[in-house]
Amino acid sequence: MTKIQALWMGMAMTSIVLFFSSCNTDPCLDKMCSNGGVCVEGTCQCETGFSGENCEIEDKCLSQKVNCQNGGACTDGTCDCPDDYIGTHCEKLNPGKTQQFLDSGKTPKMLFDGGVPLDSIYGKQYAGGRIFYLDTTSGKGIVAAENPPVFEMSWSCQIVVPGNGTEIGAGFDNNEKFLQYCGMSGAIGECHNLYFNAHNDWYIPSRDEIELIYLHLHKRGLGGYSDDLYWSSSIKDTNQIYGWSFKDGISQDLDIALGFYRFPCVRNF
Repeated sequence: MTKIQALWMGMAMTSIVLFFSSCNTDPCLDKMCSNGGVCVEGTCQCETGFSGENCEIEDKCLSQKVNCQNGGACTDGTCDCPDDYIGTHCEKLNPGKTQQFLDSGKTPKMLFDGGVPLDSIYGKQYAGGRIFYLDTTSGKGIVAAENPPVFEMSWSCQIVVPGNGTEIGAGFDNNEKFLQYCGMSGAIGECHNLYFNAHNDWYIPSRDEIELIYLHLHKRGLGGYSDDLYWSSSIKDTNQIYGWSFKDGISQDLDIALGFYRFPCVRNF
C-alpha cells in the first residue's frame, strides 16, 4: 500500500468514526420521561401536575384539576372543606349546621339552593315557629307555633264559606273568610288573636297543610303536639270540618256543632 492509499484509508476511517459518534450525541436517546412528559435537549418537559427528573412525581391536585370551593384546600387530590361545607369540591352547605345557618340570617331557600335537603330544613326553628313547608321555587313557606294551645275549642260558625280550600296555601284565605262571615268566635278567632314569638299573623292551616305538620313535625316528636284530633280550616260540608288525627295520621271528619278539638296555629314566611 502506498503512502497516498494509507492516507486516504486513514481519512476514511476517521470519517466513519466521526459519523457514528455524531449519531450518539442526541441527549434524549436514553431519557425516559413518564406521565406524558416530553424530552427536550435532554430535559423532561412535564405535563401539568407532574414534576421530577423524569416527571415521576404527581401532584394530584393539579393533575386532576381539583377545584375546591368556599375556602376548601386540596390535599393529595382531595378537598379539605371548612366546617360549613361538604361535598367533593366543598360545594354544598353542611346540613348538620342548618339551624346555625338560619339563626345567622340565611333563608330556607338559600339553604336549599346551597344543597341542604328539605328533610334537614323541616323541623328547624325560623320566623317564629318550626318549618313544615317550603316552596323551593319561590322560597315562601309556613311555620307552626311551638307548643300550640293545649285546650280544646269549638269551631267558629256553622256555615259553608265561599272559596274555602283544602290545598297547601289555602289556609290563610280560609281563615280570613271565616273571620269575615263569623267574626272572632271559636278556634279561628283564638288563632287570629295569638301573639307568639313577636308575631300576630297566625291562622289555622288547611287540611293538606295540617297533614304536613303531622308528617314533618309531630312524627319527629317536634312542635309539642299530642296524639289527639285537630281542627283544620277546610270545610267538608255544612256540618263538618276536615280534621286530622295526630295519633293515626289520617284525615277525620269533625262535627262543627258538637266538636271540641285542639288546633295548630301557623304563619307564612
